[in-house]
Amino acid sequence: MAERKTRDARRRTATSSSRQRDAFQHQLVAARLAAGLTQSELAARIGTTQSAIARLESGTITPTVETLSRLADVVGLRFEIAPNSGLTAHETKKTKPTMQRLRARRTEIIKAAATHGAHNIRVFGSVDRGDADAASDVDMLVDLVADAHGFAYFGLLEDLRRALTIVIGYDVDVLDCAGLRDMRERVLEAAVPL
Repeated sequence: MAERKTRDARRRTATSSSRQRDAFQHQLVAARLAAGLTQSELAARIGTTQSAIARLESGTITPTVETLSRLADVVGLRFEIAPNSGLTAHETKKTKPTMQRLRARRTEIIKAAATHGAHNIRVFGSVDRGDADAASDVDMLVDLVADAHGFAYFGLLEDLRRALTIVIGYDVDVLDCAGLRDMRERVLEAAVPL
């Protein structure tokens, strides 16, 4: 009789644990999709591989605290571990982009820009002025050193925009300083170094 009670208790615990894991997996997938990210894009943002994200979402691995922290920053979730409910995820409000947040990722931003032939990164617009909200994008001004013309030039700017968006977690607009015409003085005057 005691053996049966122990076996039943283990089965209930396993079932409860399975439900908790399933709920966490569902919340993680939903948050990734709500952020408009593929597994590969999420992996790039948190510094892991697509296969690791797939394993997290399928429940075959348990995330570390460091991984949870990175996920929280990128997909806007708050994680909680509590008795009888295990690991749960809760939505948080999206934060607004700030110079402080950008400067916290300065090294990563500079590296991504250099990979695409850009340097001298500056920020202008609502983030620079301090009046950005959660829906604001980040306006960046760069000096491109790559020798690209025509479609290749615009492709390079688009690749840079995507890379910076992945690194900082906010939509980014990128302008090449050499491409400024009518608004050159105004943008250069407003832009601040990263």
